[in-house]
Amino acid sequence: MEELEAHGLKSQAVGEIDIEVPCEDGDTEACDELYRYVEDVVMKVGSTFVPVKHEGVIYLRPPTD
Repeated sequence: MEELEAHGLKSQAVGEIDIEVPCEDGDTEACDELYRYVEDVVMKVGSTFVPVKHEGVIYLRPPTD
């Protein structure tokens, strides 16, 4: 979350293990760009989180078995 917020992205914890990053409502291109950026941040940090885009929000969740 610190890395996302350092780049001006609002994020918040959801429950104990999820992170939520809202994107522009109705702007598919902006959400797709944000999704790619969040993927890059996850890889940079070396986190095991998996980004999932759903209804204008990108969620970062741990992988499921």
